[in-house]
Amino acid sequence: MKRVSACALYDGDYHKGAAVLANSLIASGFIGTLWIGHRGAPPPWATPLTDHGAWRTYEPARGVELRFVPIDHTNLHTAWAKPHFMLRVLDELDPAIDAVVYFDVDIVTLSPWSFFEDWLESGVGLCTDIAFPIMPAGHPFRRHWRRLAKEALGRDCRLLDYYCNSGFAAVPRVHREFLEAWRDVTDTYAGQRPDAPRDLKIAGREDAFASSDQDFMNVAAMACDAPLSIIGQEGMDFIETTYGMSHAAQPPKPWHATYLRMSLTGVAPGRHQTWWRHARGPIQPFTPAKMLWTRLVLRLAALIGRFYHRR
Repeated sequence: MKRVSACALYDGDYHKGAAVLANSLIASGFIGTLWIGHRGAPPPWATPLTDHGAWRTYEPARGVELRFVPIDHTNLHTAWAKPHFMLRVLDELDPAIDAVVYFDVDIVTLSPWSFFEDWLESGVGLCTDIAFPIMPAGHPFRRHWRRLAKEALGRDCRLLDYYCNSGFAAVPRVHREFLEAWRDVTDTYAGQRPDAPRDLKIAGREDAFASSDQDFMNVAAMACDAPLSIIGQEGMDFIETTYGMSHAAQPPKPWHATYLRMSLTGVAPGRHQTWWRHARGPIQPFTPAKMLWTRLVLRLAALIGRFYHRR
């Protein structure tokens, strides 16, 4: 059986998302290591911690280790560090694994972990985006992307019609060239615009690189030769689904949301309800009082949403 590790990145109070992601992985049957790159101190819910020098370990369930690794990309938004961290997991932190799977910390898994292991047999696993699942090969953005790929990698690109969300990437070691291309494209752009890497969104969507890390990942998908295994919007619950993942991609994040106020403006809790179901588990990032209040608020907000929703 191939050995697969998961990984994630967080900064600030996004550690709450890391806890809920971990709970969902445990519920899916995941056994192994979840590498968590972070800025600042490890989260308060990760106790007790065992210090191993390069990382600190917390074991929330039998057979599952969360390994917290400080990251030092001080002038780099954590989203820009995704390919760098995944390569670090493969090369330095966990060199015996056969694949690494990255999740944003606003994601929870819906399918058994075996689904993700099987997915890796088809190549680099990706999911299409919520806003632009299809971006034709002749789209004007791709002209700029091809130019960046040529500058960063010295190579031409293949034709693709899909635009993928960078909240998830499942990469077998044999296809690490995808990560290397993603890293090199990111670093080349950062060298050209040294002010840009501090932000997730760096321009309006009419800019070919407005979504920064996500656009760079899509450049890498065009520029590498690795086989891609792309699932549509259902893979992240952007359209109603029962498998894959549920991704609370659009703001506010679940731990920031004020659901009653949102419901009165016509915004229902939606996929946030799936996220909160995993907030209860072996890891408890929220107090019992917070969980009780949130369950009540979600029910009321969902009820309001049945009768009053934004057109």
